[in-house]
Amino acid sequence: MPAPNQPPHSPDAPPSPHQSFPDPGSRLTRLEEAIGHTDRTAEQLSAEIVSLNQRVQAVSKRLAALESRLGELESPEEEGEG
Repeated sequence: MPAPNQPPHSPDAPPSPHQSFPDPGSRLTRLEEAIGHTDRTAEQLSAEIVSLNQRVQAVSKRLAALESRLGELESPEEEGEG
């Protein structure tokens, strides 16, 4: 039973220090599941970072090429004005 000024325990909330699990293995199972989920999430995020990095590098190369072209297009105008 919760303390008088506290809401009842939610099933998703971590257990209170005073709550015991009916099966000692159930806590271990929940922890293993949480670790597995965290590992999968970390792998997915890592793959997404690699993909984004590749896209940033490709865009950077394209930007450099466009800047170079723009510089070449601007150079003849500057020489003709003088």
